[in-house]
Amino acid sequence: CVQLSIVHDMAEAIIGDLTPDSGISKHDKHMMESQALDQMLADLDGPVQDRIRQLWNEYEQAETAEAKYVKDVDKIEMLIQAFEYERDQGLDLSRFYESTLHRLNSQTIKDLANCLMKRRERLKRDGSDSISSQ
Repeated sequence: CVQLSIVHDMAEAIIGDLTPDSGISKHDKHMMESQALDQMLADLDGPVQDRIRQLWNEYEQAETAEAKYVKDVDKIEMLIQAFEYERDQGLDLSRFYESTLHRLNSQTIKDLANCLMKRRERLKRDGSDSISSQ
């Protein structure tokens, strides 16, 4: 999981973090990331290239339990960022939550998301963001 976590966003160092709002199809995003990864791996030894590429493909295909879990961890991290943006900048990112919450698979991550949503509701209701009040 740690290796998957490290590798999965490497290409973003070159192409940036493309979101669904970027107007780029999933296929095109995948191709851009794959090409960026090729560029990053070009000077590495073959076995190292192969291992990083294998990990990246495992994450992209999300067929293993580990890849599915790391994808969920990535999503909860984005939800936490959204919460912080709402809290600190007064934004309303409801649309983001609605498009992300239903895509979680791991019960552990769903439970974390539920706790985060309770904090979000409490913050909207009374301005409190105290973890100790949960």
